[in-house]
Amino acid sequence: MHILITAGGTSEKIDDVRKITNSSTGELGALIAKEFALRQEVESIHLLTTKQAILPDIHAKITTHIVESHAQVQARLRSIMEHHSPDVIIHSMAISDYHVSAVSSLDTLAEELSLWLESHSNPSTTMIKAYLEQYQQGAELPKKMSSSITNPLLMLAPNAKLIDQLRALAPHATIVGFKLAATETVEELIVIGFSLLQRCQCDFVLANRVEDISEDGHVAFFIDADRQISTWSSKPHIAQGIVERLLKERNAIKRSEKQ
Repeated sequence: MHILITAGGTSEKIDDVRKITNSSTGELGALIAKEFALRQEVESIHLLTTKQAILPDIHAKITTHIVESHAQVQARLRSIMEHHSPDVIIHSMAISDYHVSAVSSLDTLAEELSLWLESHSNPSTTMIKAYLEQYQQGAELPKKMSSSITNPLLMLAPNAKLIDQLRALAPHATIVGFKLAATETVEELIVIGFSLLQRCQCDFVLANRVEDISEDGHVAFFIDADRQISTWSSKPHIAQGIVERLLKERNAIKRSEKQ
């Protein structure tokens, strides 16, 4: 059995010395990789993670791939899937929703917009939006953003949702998506998690609430396609529970293929 795990949090460049990132540690992904490595039926584990993330202990079954940005994750995911055909994909990585497309300043934008407005009387909202989009496309990322800029502007562009691409890349794999949300109730979280499962054609989704994750514990809800839910309350229990459930799932698939 071949496993692919993504873990940690990506970073997007502002310039050559600054980045936008998130607080994901990759600890749960590392624990899942370690748990899979202990199982006899698992032949290989590809762990796609980041330089800042927590890594599992060195193990002969685990191959670690270090990436940084959304673009690097996308390219490496495709490469791994083409060459190794994973049976199980666990997509726990916190991937940036946006990348920095341009850097400017409030003063520069105000000056440029003022000049443009002089030659465009009573422009519509659509025209102004089109101008700003063109301005964004024309601006570039600096080697190093000057610290003397009083009001810097970071222009962000959306990244494609990689979880939406997994089923097409691996039609026969068992896929686990992860969802972190800030909801008032567990019921709301389950609805959001199940919606992700359906949209992305995942087999399972591990749903978490921001307020349920701390140094002392980690409450998570494992949702399947029948909306059955398993609940765990610590990272080690989550890792063990996920691995046991997925091995059971893959073994059932093998038995059905032999019949």
